[in-house]
Amino acid sequence: MSCHWHGISSHFFLDNFLSLQENLPILELGSSASLRPGEWVVAVGSPLALSNTVTSGIVSSTGRKSRELGLSNDIDYIQTDAAVR
Repeated sequence: MSCHWHGISSHFFLDNFLSLQENLPILELGSSASLRPGEWVVAVGSPLALSNTVTSGIVSSTGRKSRELGLSNDIDYIQTDAAVR
């Protein structure tokens, strides 16, 4: 997926930004299947048709059914304490 800011692609921006940096920290990606309540998480994505979201918080629950949220799809969700604004 690619997005554009005033005619500049995100790939161009990221490539140029990273080329100016040295010794950037590395964050290892985890598996949502191994999450447990109480763990700190960072979520990046486009949930529920929201675009380009980044949030962090503590996992409250895993495997939250879409029916509990009033949604008609058949997806399990991860509940966090993160505020969405």
